[in-house]
Parts: sequence; structure tokens; C-alpha cells
Amino acid sequence: MAASSTSWHTASTTRVATTTVKSSRTSKPLSGLDQAALDLTTRCLGYVLDVDPGTLRADSPLRDVGADSVALIVFGDVAEAFAASAGLSAFNIDNGALRLSTCVGDLADSLSWDKT
Repeated sequence: MAASSTSWHTASTTRVATTTVKSSRTSKPLSGLDQAALDLTTRCLGYVLDVDPGTLRADSPLRDVGADSVALIVFGDVAEAFAASAGLSAFNIDNGALRLSTCVGDLADSLSWDKT
């Protein structure tokens, strides 16, 4: 599983670096998203929806990928579990931002942790 995660990470980095669409909630260019948060988001959401994380882009609408309100709740639980297993310090999910998310990039914006 770790080998596929590594190859996916490389593909995801390349794809997202060229994205210029804006997020609906933050109006921040998606190329300016925290890449680590986006990687964690696509891994977790892929796990929840049972889809290849490589098919999820920052500008993918949640509704189009099959993420309903229940999937977002499960996403939060999975993200916390993944963060704990990765040893991410001070991991936090902004629940208000999570509820207002309309695309994968918005979900990534709802995650934060101490990156130092």
C-alpha cells in the first residue's frame, strides 16, 4: 500500500501544480493550496468513497465524486485516524469549513496541523 501511495503522490503533485481554477469557498487559487493537506485529503476521501485518490482533484465538486454529508462526517474521522498514524502534531479539522465545503480543495483547507 505504501508503494502505491508514493507513486500517487508524485502524480498528484504534478496535476495540482498546474491547476488554476479557484476554490468556490476561499477564492484562493488551487495552486496555492497546501499540498500536504491536499494529499491527505485525497487519500482520506478516496478511502471513504472507495475511489482511486488519483482521480480526485482540488477542483472536483464533492457532489460529483459522490461525497454527501455522511461521507464528509466519515472523512473527518478517517482524516483524524490517518493523521494520528502519521504522527501529525496538533492536527485539527475546522468543522465549520468542513460543512461548507463544495469541492475537494475546500476539504483540504479545513485541515491544519503543526508542520514544523
